[in-house]
Amino acid sequence: MGLRPIEPQRWLPERISDTERSRKQQLLDDPGSAVFAALEGSRPGQQKIFEAVAKFIGLQSSQPRDTSEPLVETALLVPDDLCLMERDADSYRLTAACVCSPSYWQLTEKIGRTLDGIHGPVPTLNDKLGPTMLQFFARLPEGAVFERRNWLIHTNPDPYQPRSEAWRTVAQEDAGNLVVRSERQTLRRLDPATVVFTIRVSCHPLIEIVSYRQAARDMLSAFETMDPAECSATGYRFFGPAVTTLLQSIS
Repeated sequence: MGLRPIEPQRWLPERISDTERSRKQQLLDDPGSAVFAALEGSRPGQQKIFEAVAKFIGLQSSQPRDTSEPLVETALLVPDDLCLMERDADSYRLTAACVCSPSYWQLTEKIGRTLDGIHGPVPTLNDKLGPTMLQFFARLPEGAVFERRNWLIHTNPDPYQPRSEAWRTVAQEDAGNLVVRSERQTLRRLDPATVVFTIRVSCHPLIEIVSYRQAARDMLSAFETMDPAECSATGYRFFGPAVTTLLQSIS
């Protein structure tokens, strides 16, 4: 899973900018964006996330300022997206979320699902990590924070990407114009039945990797370990040859 423990004080290291708060608010104001969803009965869990985030960033009040869902207001306090996972029998269910930077997925298709259902569309993920994920959630200590990173290749830097790319074969001269989209994800247990999952997206031009030769080598190694289903889902068959040639030229 690539998760590693971090010091609790490093849970949410970035503060939200006015620009990012405005971007989130615009998406929240547009019902068609579908960036917020919640199951009935999730409000107490949302409130727990609000209180945890408010305390972490030093907000004086532990109560939301308006009558909207607590998770909506919480999402406007930090640049991260926020997901509420609550225990349901032997698994955890996504009961509320505010996701303004989705990476090839739509919240309407995930809300209410358990861990295996959430990751079902991700090629081979349940086969590789399904039992491990369940065990990790079951054993996650209260107050501890775990972090992981992932990345994808995209064609544009817009953080709001609810649908898969309409890929076409990437020409060699265009490889450097692609975007490396990285997610910093954290998991933190708030109580025996409640886990908050955060996602912080950042996007950088692929050409910036020329300054980090080890990163170029690491990306080449990652390409070599992808199975056919992953290659198909990520668009690798369209960008792979051109990006591989670029990475080999600088690594």
